[in-house]
Amino acid sequence: MASEANPIPAKNRVELHAHSTASDGRQAPAELAALAAGEGLSLLALTDHDTLAGLAPARAAARERQIAFLPGVEISTSWHGHSVHLLAYFPADWELEAETARAFSAWMEASRALRRKRNARLAENFRRLGIPLDAEALEEERRRAGGHQLGRPHIARWLVEHGHAGSTADAFARFLTPGAPTYTRLEGLPTQEAIAQVHAAGGMASLAHPCRIKFDWRRRLGELAGNSAAGRLDAIEVYYPQHSPSEVRDYEELARQYRLARSGGSDFHGRPEDRLASMALPEGLFADWPIAMPP
Repeated sequence: MASEANPIPAKNRVELHAHSTASDGRQAPAELAALAAGEGLSLLALTDHDTLAGLAPARAAARERQIAFLPGVEISTSWHGHSVHLLAYFPADWELEAETARAFSAWMEASRALRRKRNARLAENFRRLGIPLDAEALEEERRRAGGHQLGRPHIARWLVEHGHAGSTADAFARFLTPGAPTYTRLEGLPTQEAIAQVHAAGGMASLAHPCRIKFDWRRRLGELAGNSAAGRLDAIEVYYPQHSPSEVRDYEELARQYRLARSGGSDFHGRPEDRLASMALPEGLFADWPIAMPP
């Protein structure tokens, strides 16, 4: 039953899109699992950007606190020259040390290399403005702190700490979004290649936060959702905090039209305004998921 503090029924309190310090979240993986348990969630999926590094500690902490855990990752890809993120989910019993998981992690190293290349170009743009951002030093600092990559949120916080922005929102608006003088787009790996790699590793691929894709992707969705063997998209993230009711209806219709499963999540990063399981997911959401879910 729902409570005043948690208006979403407990059986629907699941989080399928969350980040830890392994990428750009603010809680360590085990801390995130502890927070999920404390919030009364029944299931947590960890979906850090382009890394599996947080899965083992998050899974162990989830088991200790008796909540279900689903391994996941958010992959940066490129489709028709535009940034498109995929959420990959793997079976609940996915073995992180198995050959398929190791091969998948090795494939993602190419994505992490592209991120490092983007950060170097971004730092050069800042230096041209007289802002001495050292991306390599920041990345080394992240590694020492247990992080596995450097992203724009870390750069935004550095800008605030060094007096170049009044807040992280200000830093993004002035420096880190398209149209800003220092903005540099992250070149992702090909989207269809990423889907094929997810399938080879035993997982399913969902189109993440479609409201944030900056081109007419609906017209081209058949390219990903067609019957191409290994590269067929499995799902679409229908339920997302920034989706309006009309967008939710639109994405639900697209899921029906292309026979895609639905996913949803809060995109939790641990910021003060973030909340785990911030929306109720519909009954039967997992019925069409092609992977083994936790018992």
